[in-house]
Amino acid sequence: SYALGEGGDPGGALVLRAPFRHGYQFVGWQVSAPYSDLFLHADDIISYSVDNGGTPHLVVTAGGTAQELGVPASLTLTAQWLKGSEVTGPEETANLVYGYGAFDCMLAVGASAGAGETLSYQWYQSDSKTNQGGTLIGGATGASYYVPKGLGVGEHYYYCQVTSTRGGVSAITASAVSTVTVKPAPLTVTYAGETISFGDTPQLKVTVTGFVYGETPEGLSGYQAPAILADPSTLTAVGTYELKPSNADPDANATANYQFANYVPGNLIINPASMAAGVTAGGVAVIYDGNGYSIT
Repeated sequence: SYALGEGGDPGGALVLRAPFRHGYQFVGWQVSAPYSDLFLHADDIISYSVDNGGTPHLVVTAGGTAQELGVPASLTLTAQWLKGSEVTGPEETANLVYGYGAFDCMLAVGASAGAGETLSYQWYQSDSKTNQGGTLIGGATGASYYVPKGLGVGEHYYYCQVTSTRGGVSAITASAVSTVTVKPAPLTVTYAGETISFGDTPQLKVTVTGFVYGETPEGLSGYQAPAILADPSTLTAVGTYELKPSNADPDANATANYQFANYVPGNLIINPASMAAGVTAGGVAVIYDGNGYSIT
């Protein structure tokens, strides 16, 4: 602290300087009572003098504007400091599945304000796991932030800068980085099965479900549709065949944001064909199951 006018000091002028304190930022000088509402900064000037009548005068020049304080004959200034807030959070990791909703993932930080301090928040998205040089997210100025829906499969990085402000001085502290991992949405491939008569051609129709955000296979780049890959020549005799859909490429994936997770088999049932009969010169000819028979 500084003290003027003590011990019979006849007067003088003091130009305030910013002191140094490791780990802190200097905010300003707090003036003692009865001027405790007066807050001074570096380069402000305090002048003390005593006129011929013995009356002391204190004049403060703050920001270029002079203000006479009058009594008391002494004035004490105490340095005020600002230290960036200790920030906790956000969550180190968060796991989502493509197709998640707008309110499924909330990141949050915690910070406490010191006496006379105000806190403000700003969230950033980063291209890597670092809390510097990220892209400012417009409107994300609260202690919490909802990850927007629609992020593609992969890792996405977020952090928050917390600003402590006091007396026009600010200290910024960056939070830890949260890694948000989006995994592919699972697709279910189903062959529902069908019943046909001998000699008919099966449709072998496969359905795929699990698409999200209104997306369809037609709009997905690189989509490889599964199918029933059984050899048609093995599906001709009367009987029941359990058929499971698959991909020609066993490592094939649906597309960047989807994966084939479940393959549901179905039964192809081939029933005997209806009996067809015709009259010939030798009697009745019958065709059944693809074979010809004579009835005499």
